[in-house]
Amino acid sequence: MALGELGRHKIAKTIEMRMISFWLRIINGSERKLSFTIYKLLRALHDKGIYSSPWILKIKNILDSSGMSYIWNDPYDINIPWVKKTLNLRLSDMYEQNWLSEVYENSQCKNYRIFKSRLVLEKYLLSLSNRDRLSLCSFRCGNTKIPAIAGRFLNIDLNDRLCELCTSGSIGDEFHYLFQCTAFKSDREHFLKRYYRVGPNTLKMAQLLTTRNKRVQRNLATFCSIISNRFK
Repeated sequence: MALGELGRHKIAKTIEMRMISFWLRIINGSERKLSFTIYKLLRALHDKGIYSSPWILKIKNILDSSGMSYIWNDPYDINIPWVKKTLNLRLSDMYEQNWLSEVYENSQCKNYRIFKSRLVLEKYLLSLSNRDRLSLCSFRCGNTKIPAIAGRFLNIDLNDRLCELCTSGSIGDEFHYLFQCTAFKSDREHFLKRYYRVGPNTLKMAQLLTTRNKRVQRNLATFCSIISNRFK
């Protein structure tokens, strides 16, 4: 979730881009260099099926998975800046799709996927104070001790992770404490606009947690801090 909040890809993407950049420098560099000679030898062994260097295989795999196999087959007459730019865009798209799949397949991201669908930097990280930023980020990323999260580490079934602060018999998750739990009724009325409090649903939750309004962000961060502190 931290990568999602920061809008950052896994470091593997950066490594793959650097590998391709290094490969492009070798094959388009001076043929008198030792690196070029070694590459030609490794490539010849690979093409003949005698030996496949792990590095050679990785380069080929990156290009194949990015739909750029033709670069591997004929790498000597290409526009290097264009190749780098195109590959970077394709890898970014691939890693974002993989990230999104992980979010939707991970049960720990049940609430996170309600309001997070793109791998972009969340603006509240730039606009809020350090204290508010930490409070809101922790709540969004499930870094709290509310029953729905704490129960996971105690091997308690999700349906049994109930709120003990009210008598509703509801699961103590983020949605419950933001919009339903009577223990936070007065705080909710003070920090959340009436629009969010009346007829709450997942759409309103997504709107609230993705708002660009700085005042709403600050109030939400304070409310999240109050909720989180109740379970310390």
